[in-house]
Amino acid sequence: MFKYEGDSHLINNCVKIANELVLDENFRERIRECEFDMATCDGVVIAEDIRKAAEYRKISLGFPMYPASENVGKTKHFVDYIPVHPIIVKTYRSKNPWSSALGYFSPSQPDHIFLNNRKLNRSKGSIVATLIHEMIHFCDYLNEVDSYGHGDNSPAGKENTAPFYIDNIAESIVDDKQPSFKNVENGNIKTYTPWYKRLLNFIWRI
Repeated sequence: MFKYEGDSHLINNCVKIANELVLDENFRERIRECEFDMATCDGVVIAEDIRKAAEYRKISLGFPMYPASENVGKTKHFVDYIPVHPIIVKTYRSKNPWSSALGYFSPSQPDHIFLNNRKLNRSKGSIVATLIHEMIHFCDYLNEVDSYGHGDNSPAGKENTAPFYIDNIAESIVDDKQPSFKNVENGNIKTYTPWYKRLLNFIWRI
């Protein structure tokens, strides 16, 4: 689940919308129906990875000291819910004012997503789509068996890769419009597995 502690009302609102979206069974069902370019698995696996990333864990906050009760069984027990995999949302300012980067995910800080604050003058759906796009990279990172990224940062011809196609679904839902992409395989795009997953697969085979 996304967690934002900054002072931007816009980002805070978009984070809330994104959290509601990943908990939405209808959203995940649309992903289950898809096949993606550059992926070693289908949408069923990715939807399940998203569900796991959105999980909450119930924690006990104990019993209140006041008012006291002779019958503990009738005393209200306080609980809270915390995300199992919190994804911290932060902003950065690109050094290049003309940078086209909307945000990024880095394996060196896998529990963080960074939004370019030069690129926040856009619709809520577009910002939510960026959050979802980077969350897919996060889920891909956590999955030690399958891969479903998009290789380098060029978006050319990669509309049907999981990060781009799923963020397009998210944007269409939030902005209430038709998706821009169709779930059609691009025969020119090859399956891509990151080097660290290739290394893990090699080790497991030894």
